[in-house]
Amino acid sequence: MRFIVYVFTRLAQLVVAIVCIGFQADSRNKRPDNSVDTVERNTEVAVYVVAGITAGTALISIILHMFSKTRQRIEMSRLAWFTMFFNFAVFVTWIILIMINVVAVDCSRKVDGSWCRSIKASLATGLLSAMFSLVVTLRSLSVLIRSNRIRV
Repeated sequence: MRFIVYVFTRLAQLVVAIVCIGFQADSRNKRPDNSVDTVERNTEVAVYVVAGITAGTALISIILHMFSKTRQRIEMSRLAWFTMFFNFAVFVTWIILIMINVVAVDCSRKVDGSWCRSIKASLATGLLSAMFSLVVTLRSLSVLIRSNRIRV
């Protein structure tokens, strides 16, 4: 049962990351070139990178966890620690990007606000992806506790 929940969590994370990239691209197509601030331009690139890393990691993780021997080796190796810290880093990166955009991007000051709303939708899906990263981090922590690699 834990395996099925894990795979569905990773599938949801993959889909949400792809939707996030889609909203970001939609916003880029709609906006006029002269209405983009530096913060929006820089965080847009960061969102593409983080969403791509999230989607790639989720896909690789699903593939690796489909085989029971590989799954057991991952859970018993140092890769379990790396997975936990990596997913936590992805979570923190998403939260920082969302906070920067929430504070810096004001859609009410934009001439044509539809592209700005797409950025906000992208941030909402980024927040969902961050929450899935947190769930995977907590799952990795519970695996380490169950295997007595962390003493509680």
